[in-house]
Amino acid sequence: MNVRARFVKIECTSQAKVLKQPIFNNPLVINVIRHPLGVNRFSEGRAIVKAGCTKIKDLWDREDREWKSLLALGINSHVINRTSRDIIICSIPWNLATFPS
Repeated sequence: MNVRARFVKIECTSQAKVLKQPIFNNPLVINVIRHPLGVNRFSEGRAIVKAGCTKIKDLWDREDREWKSLLALGINSHVINRTSRDIIICSIPWNLATFPS
């Protein structure tokens, strides 16, 4: 029997691996209807893309070891932008055992 997996979800186990991932068109970073975030005029991250954030590391503050605020990203605090940022951060495949905070 020849069986091929179409898609295998792999959890990242190191912070370095997580931060190197792209935000958009990444099958591990999905929206509420379980589709990868796109980069079109209807995408959740339109303002985030325009601010130059394309990788997860662009949202992470290395010094403070926490997610950057919209203000720190230079993005307007509009409700859609807050929601987009939250969707992206909630979709990042953190290994909670490794990164409890």
